[in-house]
Amino acid sequence: MRRVTAKVSEFLVVRRRRGLENLGAGATALLWPGMSCVTVSAARHEACFELTQETSDGIPLRMKGLVVYRVVDPVAVAQRFDFSEGAGHEQVQSLLSHICLGELRAVATLMTMQECIEQRKTTLTGAVAKAVEAATHAEGEDWGLSIEVVQVAQVFIVDAELRRKLEAETRNQLTARSQLAELAMKNEVQLAELSNRRRLEQEAELDLTQKMERQRAQLEREHRLARERVEADTETRRLTLERQQALAELEHARAGQEKALRVLQVELSLLEERAKQALRLEALPLEQVPALAAALASSLNGASLHLYGGDLPPLAGLGVLVDLVRSKLAPVAPPRT
Repeated sequence: MRRVTAKVSEFLVVRRRRGLENLGAGATALLWPGMSCVTVSAARHEACFELTQETSDGIPLRMKGLVVYRVVDPVAVAQRFDFSEGAGHEQVQSLLSHICLGELRAVATLMTMQECIEQRKTTLTGAVAKAVEAATHAEGEDWGLSIEVVQVAQVFIVDAELRRKLEAETRNQLTARSQLAELAMKNEVQLAELSNRRRLEQEAELDLTQKMERQRAQLEREHRLARERVEADTETRRLTLERQQALAELEHARAGQEKALRVLQVELSLLEERAKQALRLEALPLEQVPALAAALASSLNGASLHLYGGDLPPLAGLGVLVDLVRSKLAPVAPPRT
């Protein structure tokens, strides 16, 4: 019996009667007679590959790449590769390299030099990664590995002179492309400037149009307000004129009434004066009656009148005077009751 201990970065795989058993990373076990064990590294490992292959246009290319993997199922790896002498990972790397080289040769022979160089990260790397994945995770043939990186890292021309010429051509092409790109960029810049200028002009035209529209609307509003003010002033003047005309008519009517009143007053004063004169004329005889009576009395004072005949001329005047006095005194005589 012996005691074995695996490193922290190693899986300890023990063979028992019932088969292989993974005790885990950094595990310790006691081995009885008839038992055996192996350690499988759990760290990442690289499998590098390199080859020279002619492309479909007859140009030899040198290709280099690598595969990065780590063990996730040590029992499956130990069943397929010999880790008893510590060379298990070398076997894994060798087999992975051969798979990559075979797939890379098959793909590169069907591609041109330019395609291989330009499609190194896409077509070449994709084909190799697909082949590795198919080999390590085939149905019933899982190797217990996790493939983390598959990459064709370098593709370059083997012939130095040819490489120099092609590099010169490539540089010229790159220069031409750069110039074309620069021209295209300048054209794009010019187009962008023209577009920006046109946009600014359009914005300016739009602003001018909007400004003119606002001014037009402002003028229309001012004209409308002015028209409304004129109409209001006209209506106000019309109403003022109507009121003035009505006042003038009222003044005219009042003046006519005052004139008629004055005429009436004049006529009334004339009528009053005429009435006074008529009364004066009527009262004048009455005022004279006392004087007449006094005169009559003085003329008959001391006289003895004897009437003997009807023809008495001296008394004719006296009879007239008596009649006049009687007629004048009659209206003022008190009424009989």
